[in-house]
Amino acid sequence: MIQLIGQHRIQWVGMPNGPQTTVFSINSPLKIGNTLQGIGIKFLNDKAGLFTDQSAHLQYAFKKKIGVGVLSIGADLGFVSLGFRGDSVRTSDISEYHNILGDNKIPTTSVAGMSFDMNLGVFYSTQKLYAGISYLHVNNPKVSWGNNIEFKQKGSLFFTGGYNLVIPETKFILKPSTLIKTDMSSVQCDLTGRLEYDNKYWGGLSYRIQDAVVFLAGINISSGLSIGYSYDLPTSQIITVSSGSHEI
Repeated sequence: MIQLIGQHRIQWVGMPNGPQTTVFSINSPLKIGNTLQGIGIKFLNDKAGLFTDQSAHLQYAFKKKIGVGVLSIGADLGFVSLGFRGDSVRTSDISEYHNILGDNKIPTTSVAGMSFDMNLGVFYSTQKLYAGISYLHVNNPKVSWGNNIEFKQKGSLFFTGGYNLVIPETKFILKPSTLIKTDMSSVQCDLTGRLEYDNKYWGGLSYRIQDAVVFLAGINISSGLSIGYSYDLPTSQIITVSSGSHEI
């Protein structure tokens, strides 16, 4: 089936210049002879503080049946536009140790640059379990913001895994999963428990270690249409300035 996915996240509501992310993708299976493949296109618009990140990627995956599951090896190839709203930088000193106005590495106008970008991933799934690993920004794309300013997008490594546990003699399926993310200088881990009923309704909790408790719910409406919502309640000091995060 052709799959369309749209996501919008509003993070740390109440915090000035809090992050906002929108992702949209279309993908489809493709069979050439006896070979299973997948193709797609993905768009991203991300804002965090004064930074902007916009990208467009073509997606391809080669699929091979192994045992009772399918192994998928894929890549995203495209372009990323990285920007900085220098005209919104505070003109007052952040502290007595740093003079913003005298720092020629901080743009004073809105700037943006474009670069080639590549992501890679491997994913294995069966009816009962899945596991995957991916690396975003493999080539660490670098853009120029004027004559003496360069900005580099660091790569990020992701691990994920999950299991579908059918509860006997009921229509419930328990779906525990995990997602681990790292940029090689910090690590973040999500632990999730999702309960699905009759392949139609779901709800659950997720804990992002040292960051937030996440409440999530959704419904498979009809004809392949699904909608879901999650709310992040901060467990860190961010709760003093933010009421949480929303994602649909």
